[in-house]
This record gives sequence, structure tokens and C-alpha cells, in this order.
Amino acid sequence: MAKTLCDWKKDDIAKHPDRLAKLLLDPCFFCKKCARSSNSRKALCKPVALPSLVSFR
Repeated sequence: MAKTLCDWKKDDIAKHPDRLAKLLLDPCFFCKKCARSSNSRKALCKPVALPSLVSFR
């Protein structure tokens, strides 16, 4: 199993959909390298905080 979500392979996704779902619930960060999102900084290789949606209104 890859250390970060950025390095997950298709097999990792297929074998661990429950773990993936937990990481994707209410994302607060995205990876500036590959644009994946997660609710955990540790799950991404180059995490950046997502801007608040309130500022877009």
C-alpha cells in the first residue's frame, strides 16, 4: 500500500474502497502536484489547503 493517496495504484483503490472513502469525505486539502483531494494532509504528497467556499460567493 502506498504511503500517500497520490501514489495509490488501481489495485490499491480496488482493494481498499472503504479507506479511500474515509480520506475523501469532506476534503480540506488538495495536492498541488496531481490535484487529488483529501481530508488529511498526511494523505497527500504536496498538500495545500482548499480555499473556503464562503469566499467564492
